[in-house]
Amino acid sequence: ALFYILSYYSPVDAVSERCRNDSNMYVEAVLNYDLWALQMFDASSKLQPGSLVGNLQGLGSFDGCLDVSTQTFFGQHCVVEILDDRFPNLQKIRKSNNSKTYFPIQW
Repeated sequence: ALFYILSYYSPVDAVSERCRNDSNMYVEAVLNYDLWALQMFDASSKLQPGSLVGNLQGLGSFDGCLDVSTQTFFGQHCVVEILDDRFPNLQKIRKSNNSKTYFPIQW
């Protein structure tokens, strides 16, 4: 089950060969309980509660990201926008949301 979750949150099928390789290295390291990989997983944002009503602002842990280090890299904190046409109804859900804390994230 952990492999499936990691594969969902890691671009193991990315177009870029380097991104695929780095993602697979990360997944393997988490499965091997390497400290740096567990720190990355812990600091990373996951699916947020209320995602179907537009709560898509998962920022992760800034300090946790920066605390990650290995012999080959240091952790960074990044915020990304995900554009995904697999969820065409999400825009309708966000527009119908009565919440006062609406954040317009484009999928």
